Formats: sequence, C-alpha cells, structure tokens
Amino acid sequence: MTTYKMEDLDPEEAHLMLLTGLTFAENYQHFQKTKEMTESAISKALSKISKDDPTREELESCDRILRQIIAKHQEFLKRNNATMDWRVSDKIYQEYESWVHFQINLLSPLLDEIKERLK
Repeated sequence: MTTYKMEDLDPEEAHLMLLTGLTFAENYQHFQKTKEMTESAISKALSKISKDDPTREELESCDRILRQIIAKHQEFLKRNNATMDWRVSDKIYQEYESWVHFQINLLSPLLDEIKERLK
C-alpha cells in the first residue's frame, strides 16, 4: 500500500484523498472496474436475449438483471446529487454520469422489447 503525504499532492488531489482515501488514479481505476463489470453483465444478458428462441425464464432473468443495473446506477446518481458529495473527482463523476445516461438510453428500448416478448 502506498503512503501519501498531503503536501506532496495538489489541492484537488489532497481534497479527494480526504474524501475517499484514494488518489485520482485509484478513483479512476475503480470507475473503470465498475464500468467493465456492468458492461460484462449487460453483454451476457444481451447474448441470452438475442439467441434464436430464449425461454421465458431467460427473458425474465435478463429483464430483472438489466433493471437492477439501471436502478443501482440511478440510485448512486440520485444519492450523490442530493448530498453534493461526489466521493470522486468532478471529472470522473461527470464521465460516470454521462456513461450512466448512455446506458439507460441504450437499455430502455431493449427493456420495452423484452416486456413485449413476455406478453
């Protein structure tokens, strides 16, 4: 584990360390890991949905997984917007927020399609 002296860091990085205990790079790595895990789960769900004849159980499972992904990220955004305590740098948060909105816009029509297929 790396030890940092606050005087060695620029003011923004020092503030970030006080909030999170992580440097900008460590926060960014965490954000990238979250994106990779989320995109992997989405990819698995999409491959199940796009096969020739998915079962009702597979469709329901994918629907639930995709809705949970959206809900989790929306809740994170809502909570952080309410408290104004990003817990990450503004730059990383803005990138994360844009990515979340992109995922929601991408998945919303798919969720509507799954709903129709389940009728």
